[in-house]
Amino acid sequence: MLKRSVEAIRWSLASTYTNLNVLEHELKTRPNADLVMTYFDGSDTLAHRFWHLRQPVKTIAKRLRAHGLPAKAAKNLKARFGKVVEGYYKVLDEGLGRIIAAAGPNATIMIVSDHGIGTQKTRRSLHKHVPFDAKHTLDGVMMVSGPNIQASATRGRATIYDVAPTALYLMGLPVPNLPGQIRTELVQ
Repeated sequence: MLKRSVEAIRWSLASTYTNLNVLEHELKTRPNADLVMTYFDGSDTLAHRFWHLRQPVKTIAKRLRAHGLPAKAAKNLKARFGKVVEGYYKVLDEGLGRIIAAAGPNATIMIVSDHGIGTQKTRRSLHKHVPFDAKHTLDGVMMVSGPNIQASATRGRATIYDVAPTALYLMGLPVPNLPGQIRTELVQ
């Protein structure tokens, strides 16, 4: 389990820095692009593996026992991997700064999640060899910033279905009949 966990960290960081470098290059060499997208899988992959290692040692030990793993490893796992998720988000924050700088002041930036996260109530994991797992939900994250976006837009409950219609609307393109809503409250 530890070997796979370390490999997941390495893979996520390598993927993230590769995507950041490519995206930054594309934004600088094609400043008038209509749409540029990338996907950072580390926030998903690493949260599935390490989110629960942020909890108290007793809670980690209980989860380990529930998955037939030695509970005595809880303290060591928390010490070694308890800050992986926060560390990864620091990498993303730095990368977002690079993206915003490369995109320039006239760009609209959308940060979205591909799903929300909820508590896994069963002992069954979604992924083999990942005892700390969670279920996916339709609630997600959608943050938007740009010249035509209200700084004080109302926080509403958005779902992942709202991403595509909102992105099309912001680009001035027709929005076909899709599930989800256009989040017009974001626009000035």
